[in-house]
Amino acid sequence: RGGAGATGVPREKKPKPPPKPPKQHMITAYNSDNQMLMRKKKFIDPRAPVVLKIPNHPIPESWGRVVKPYCPPAVIAAEQNALKDCVHVTVPILRTDLTAYGTDFLAVHVNPPWDIAASPDRGGITLEEIATIPFQKLAPYGFVFIWVEKENLSAVCDVMMRKQFVYVENMTWVHKKPNNVIAGSAARYLKRSHRTMLMFRRDVRQYPKAKEVELRHQRSADVTLDVVQ
Repeated sequence: RGGAGATGVPREKKPKPPPKPPKQHMITAYNSDNQMLMRKKKFIDPRAPVVLKIPNHPIPESWGRVVKPYCPPAVIAAEQNALKDCVHVTVPILRTDLTAYGTDFLAVHVNPPWDIAASPDRGGITLEEIATIPFQKLAPYGFVFIWVEKENLSAVCDVMMRKQFVYVENMTWVHKKPNNVIAGSAARYLKRSHRTMLMFRRDVRQYPKAKEVELRHQRSADVTLDVVQ
């Protein structure tokens, strides 16, 4: 009998119901606090009216993006030296006993000028020289943050592993030009458009005391887009 009635006449097809509105969709929002692009789900009904609220004249300054005015480097250095809980020291790192400044730091931040060919800001620091820095003595139960290039990313992880530090996370800085175009500086194979900061912590399996340092993972994106100076 199939879909036919008692008289053998086919039944009429029921019209399809109207499509349901989407319950959610992904949006990309710019967070001005940490200068990052964040993707999140937003629930929206396309049939709902759109409400646009405009404040009374004049528009408050909070609607604009605040840009910090230029400050000469000498003034910034003077402000740093005036801080009571901060000591600014300039020393040859590779020829200085850094443990004299302390052996209980919670974090060590390293931004070496790597000796990498075709790098726009090429310096003279090699991987072997970084390996001589006693991170395990400076932050025995803390963290180490190291800016690396794509050429030595894996090698830096090997060096830190030999010092009983484990990889935790990374943050990427995407280089931009003043016109908001992704920068592409020279490199050996592909153009250089970003830099990565690797985050390490003391291996808690070998050093249980390192668990006392609490680590909270942020929910914001681990990629920041900023202009190259």
